[in-house]
Amino acid sequence: MRRFGILGILGILGCAGAARREDLEALRSDHDKLKAEMTNKNDFQVQLYQEMLAATGQVRERLGKAEILLGDIQARLDRLEGEVRSLAASGPGAPPRLGAAAPAPEGDSKGEETGKMSIKTVEQILLETESVIASLRAGKLRPEEAAHQLRPHARHAAPRLLDEMRRSLTQIEFTIQLETVLAKLPPEDLKAPLRKALEDASVRLSAARIVGAAGDLELSRILEEAAAAEDEDLRLVAGESLVRCRNAAGIPALVRCLRSPQRDTRTIAISALRPLNRGLDFGYRASLSPEENAAALQQWEEWAEKLGKVVFDQ
Repeated sequence: MRRFGILGILGILGCAGAARREDLEALRSDHDKLKAEMTNKNDFQVQLYQEMLAATGQVRERLGKAEILLGDIQARLDRLEGEVRSLAASGPGAPPRLGAAAPAPEGDSKGEETGKMSIKTVEQILLETESVIASLRAGKLRPEEAAHQLRPHARHAAPRLLDEMRRSLTQIEFTIQLETVLAKLPPEDLKAPLRKALEDASVRLSAARIVGAAGDLELSRILEEAAAAEDEDLRLVAGESLVRCRNAAGIPALVRCLRSPQRDTRTIAISALRPLNRGLDFGYRASLSPEENAAALQQWEEWAEKLGKVVFDQ
C-alpha cells in the first residue's frame, strides 16, 4: 500500500509538471506572436517615415528650384532695369536697346514714362522666354519654332537657355532640343554665353556641339583653346565642331584623337578627317590599335602639318 501511494503521488506531480510545460509553451507562443506583430508594426512605421522623408525631400527640392528660378528672373529684371535707367539718363545720342524708344530730351515729362515702357518690355521678354521653354519641355513647340520666337531677343534668351540646360542634364532628349534652339540663334548673341559655358564642365560639351551646329567661323574661334584640352571628349567634340565651321584649328585635335585608346573616339575622328582629305584615309582603320595604325598615323600627322592648315583655303 505504501508503494502504491508513492506511485500515485509521483503520477500527480508528473501531470502537474506536464501542465506547467504546456502553459509555458503557450506563453512562449503568445510572446513570439506578440513580438512578430510588434516587429511588423515597427517596420510599417519605419517605411511610412521613410516615405514621408522622401516626399518632404522632393517638395523641398521643387521649392528650391522654384526659388532659384525666381531669383534668377529677379536678378535679370534688376540688371536690365538698371541698364534701361542708365540708357534713359545717357541722353538722346545713346542707341536704343530691347526695342525701347530713344530717351526723351532733358526736361521732357515723357522721359520717365519711356523708362517704364522699356522695363515692361524687358519683363515681357523674360516671360516669353520662360513660356517658350515650358512649351518646348511639354512638347508643344518644335525647336525650330522655339528658335524663331526667341531670335528677336536672343541676347537675353541664350543665357537663360543655357541655365535651363544645366538644370536638365539628365533629360537627354530635352537637352538636345535646347542645343538645337541655341544653334539657330544669331552667332553674335551666342559668343559670350557659350564662352562662359565652356568653362563649366557640366555643359561644355553641349556648348561645343552648339558651335558646330551653328556653323559660324567667327563663333568657332571660342573653341580653339578647347581643341588643345587634355580632356579627350572635349578635344574630340571641339575638333569636330571646328572643322564643321571650316576652322582648320580643329584638324590637329582630330588627328591627335586618332591615337585614342577608345575605338569610338577613333571612329568619330577618322570620319571627320576623311572628307577633308578627298575621302582618303591613308589606310587608317579605327578597329585597329594605334600601334597597328602606326604607319597611317604618321601620314596623317604629316598631312596635318603640310596641308591641314590650308585645307579650307581652297
